[in-house]
Amino acid sequence: MNNLSRFSKIAVCITVCFFLLIQTKAKAQQSNASILWDNHGVPHIYGKTTSSMYYAFGWAQMHNHANLILQLYGVARGRAAEYWGSYFLKQDKMVQEFDCPI
Repeated sequence: MNNLSRFSKIAVCITVCFFLLIQTKAKAQQSNASILWDNHGVPHIYGKTTSSMYYAFGWAQMHNHANLILQLYGVARGRAAEYWGSYFLKQDKMVQEFDCPI
């Protein structure tokens, strides 16, 4: 696989994550939850319902760790080596060998 196709796949993944982040931010603002960030970057989530609090928690995780979440999706699907190089090849082989569900 050449570097251009790898770059294009990574660019598409980053773009999708960016749009998901914007979409979830809009939904989180419409929910009944509020996120207060302290000086250390820790989110403190308050809400009227449990589901709105969980939604805001997911948004906060995506806001702080979008790169890690994207990488974990690649690893879980057995395609991380395709996106980020041969370092993940052993993990991808294990996922595909054991036929882990996606």
